[in-house]
Amino acid sequence: MYGEATVTGWDALGVHTAIQDTLHGPMPWITGASGGLEYDEVLGVDPIASYYANWQVSNGTFRTVRVLDSKNSTVPDKTGGESAGQSHASAGLMSTSSALAGVYSAPGERTHFKAVIVGPSRGWANYRHQADALAIYTLLRHNGVSDDDIILMVYDDLPTLPENPLRGDIHNIPKGQNIRAGAQADYTGANVTAAIFKNVMTGTRSSTTPVVLESDAGTDVFVYIASHGSPQNIVFGTGNSLLATEDFTTLTNSMVKDHRYRQMAFFVDTCFGESMATNVTAPGILYLTGAARSEPSLGAVYDTDIRQWLSDEFTAGIITSLKANGNVTFRELYPEVYQRVTGSHVRMISTGKFDMDTPVLQYFKP
Repeated sequence: MYGEATVTGWDALGVHTAIQDTLHGPMPWITGASGGLEYDEVLGVDPIASYYANWQVSNGTFRTVRVLDSKNSTVPDKTGGESAGQSHASAGLMSTSSALAGVYSAPGERTHFKAVIVGPSRGWANYRHQADALAIYTLLRHNGVSDDDIILMVYDDLPTLPENPLRGDIHNIPKGQNIRAGAQADYTGANVTAAIFKNVMTGTRSSTTPVVLESDAGTDVFVYIASHGSPQNIVFGTGNSLLATEDFTTLTNSMVKDHRYRQMAFFVDTCFGESMATNVTAPGILYLTGAARSEPSLGAVYDTDIRQWLSDEFTAGIITSLKANGNVTFRELYPEVYQRVTGSHVRMISTGKFDMDTPVLQYFKP
């Protein structure tokens, strides 16, 4: 664990000094193995009691022996396949926007379906982001979507990293299939940047963006992004490339002006994910994300064989829900995933003119 604040100490005087500094100044930023610890008066993680994990280190790895809260209660031992979070969001904090209510049918005839899938993180520690992107790609392919209708942007360093004991393999469930095999990536490595993503979405073809989204007013578009996030930013690569909230608003405004979609659904799995869409006004957009604007999202599904997180809570919840019920609609998916995700609050934003009652897998069809 590390943080950014005045260095004091872990003795009584140091803790007292840190508390006083917090009362009279900015809250220090603290982050650990599962992400930043962010507190918010409205949308903070629901249990207000503090808790900590009792870890046991053995043979170079760790296991969670128990989790204790401020009342010294315990959570049963979890040694594999566990989530990084322990708390469930309460139903009382679900979005109740009027844009999510009522019945609506999208205008015009649907003529095409196109998808853009992005896993821009690099490095072994970010395994879950590329695995999530490939899991969504695999879901679309199994649902009948052609590679010609999917633009896959994934950093793609995991298969050959020396830390990977299964060379060439990426999986998102323990001992699962290699979801990298057969996947056709359109952009990899240094070509997975925010600038190239924007050009892909707006159809701006160039020497660096030979493959772009070919869509029109009859196209239903789906965009999936799994990465790190900071308030009002999505991180590409090592953090030198950022997609900001203003970029997202400009991008969607440009696309509706140029008649580049009929409806457009975004699934965004990042910390502070809601903050990206707070200013969006373009009609026909549905934005679903795993974390509120003021909180981190967490990892899920730990693989003890490769000692790595394979997925994020939000994406794991999406895939589980769709596999459990192939007829679940966008309206129904939101509360289902909301209840599945631990440690953060799933948020949905709609600008209206999106058919909420379309089954998700029907939307994900050619």
